[in-house]
Amino acid sequence: MLAATLICASASALPQLNRANFIRGGAALLGAPIVGYEIYSRVPPLSDPSDALPSLPAITASSVAVVFPGFGGPDANTDRICKALEARGGQAICVDWTAARGSEGRAAVNADLVGRRVASELRAQNIAPTELHVVGVSIGGFAADALASAYKRERRSAFCRLTLCDPFTARGLPGLVRPATAHGVTEFGRDADVAVAVVNTDDAVPSTNTPLARCFNLDVTAAAAKAAEYTPLEGDEPGHAWPAAWFGANAKAYADVFGA
Repeated sequence: MLAATLICASASALPQLNRANFIRGGAALLGAPIVGYEIYSRVPPLSDPSDALPSLPAITASSVAVVFPGFGGPDANTDRICKALEARGGQAICVDWTAARGSEGRAAVNADLVGRRVASELRAQNIAPTELHVVGVSIGGFAADALASAYKRERRSAFCRLTLCDPFTARGLPGLVRPATAHGVTEFGRDADVAVAVVNTDDAVPSTNTPLARCFNLDVTAAAAKAAEYTPLEGDEPGHAWPAAWFGANAKAYADVFGA
């Protein structure tokens, strides 16, 4: 009798193995890696990845354009963008930040640190730009926006333009699941004097097809030149590379509209 009583008391102290508890337990098990990924994708690393960046070249003009490539690094599109912007006067710099980008999960938070580092180097130059045009391609949009914000906050009198070419906007999983709430959608362009997103809406890269709340959104999805002139870069998702290709080929027309 005593043994039976002990068994019953022990069983009553355990959680009930019903369907609701089973679902809650499964959600907790699934939630642990999700929370871990969120921390991994949002919290800055202990060592600053921007320390791996080469120093900027000497600034020789008061008007400077800084271009941040996407995850794959500099390519024909970013080369064309730099040449087109430099042809309009001033100095154009392409920042190859591949040594600091980390994994795809870390790239957004690392890009933010890269942008702040470049802002600090620009402010320390003998000639600090009074006119700054920052261009970000895909995930490079995080670096571009961080540079524009950090530089503008320190030099209010400087005129800062921001151009984002099909920017990747999610930092962590929520922005991938609900693109309208992604960090870049709600925050990119907050501090720039003029902010423009050159976008398309037909590529497979997540979090790149939603208009940005703080930018002028220039949709080039159906631009006639795409069918007539566009050759996708090797290894790139075709639609995702199109806004950068369009911008490189149409910098003059873009400048006529947005003054960039």
